[in-house]
Amino acid sequence: MSIGQTTVVESIAETLYLRLTPMVNNTIYNTKVREVIRPRRLEDRTIKDRQIVMTDASHDRVPELDHEGNPPAQAWRITFNLYLHVQNDESKCEPIDKVIHTFAADVKKAVCAVDSRWHTFGDKAIDATWQSMEAIQADGSFDGVNLPISITYRVSENDPYQVRS
Repeated sequence: MSIGQTTVVESIAETLYLRLTPMVNNTIYNTKVREVIRPRRLEDRTIKDRQIVMTDASHDRVPELDHEGNPPAQAWRITFNLYLHVQNDESKCEPIDKVIHTFAADVKKAVCAVDSRWHTFGDKAIDATWQSMEAIQADGSFDGVNLPISITYRVSENDPYQVRS
């Protein structure tokens, strides 16, 4: 391993983030995203309208997808929560459900429209699956949705920097 090398899972996270960032101030998507962030641990952040916050949710072993070898290849599944924040303007006539459906569709398009092998995240992953959307409730009011994506990948048992197919 050379100094400054990125782990496979961080490389996947960076690719996901880079696919979302073109949504900021764009003219391609229906949703005008204000910002895409990966919060730092001690960061104090303010929720904004049309904001995407990307965080790790879970990181689990998937032993049934392991491969033999020397060293063996271990399969892992990481789920990223994509929090799509919406603070709907009461003066607008647009239903909040329509805003959310459009926002989620645009996020999926941004992540998947790269090419037919979008799910490999630059040949770092085996597969990617969108999970069910979940409403975000803040202070008893609606704040948006969480759109989780689970990404499965393999690495060498003794080297999380090395991709294994």
